[in-house]
Amino acid sequence: DGLLLKFLENLKKTLKDKNTIDYVETGGNLIIEEIKKLYKIIETSQRGKDAVSKKESQKGNEKKIDNFKKRLDRIRIIKNICMTNLERSRKIHSITGG
Repeated sequence: DGLLLKFLENLKKTLKDKNTIDYVETGGNLIIEEIKKLYKIIETSQRGKDAVSKKESQKGNEKKIDNFKKRLDRIRIIKNICMTNLERSRKIHSITGG
């Protein structure tokens, strides 16, 4: 809107008729107000998107952490099964005299 203000000032300097100057100034001010409203809407939607993307990112990270924890639990279960089988194998080996 700063460039638009400069343009309007330069235009008013070159115009001779007061009615035309008033018309241009009024129209320019309306345009500037609309631009300001659009900026506010854009800023608000950007903040909303940022908040949503952060929430989505957090949800994604939480899901990754949950999946990792599940994998660790499976690994522990498999490790326990392997340790149990190792102990059984040792007992069988000692009983058979191997």
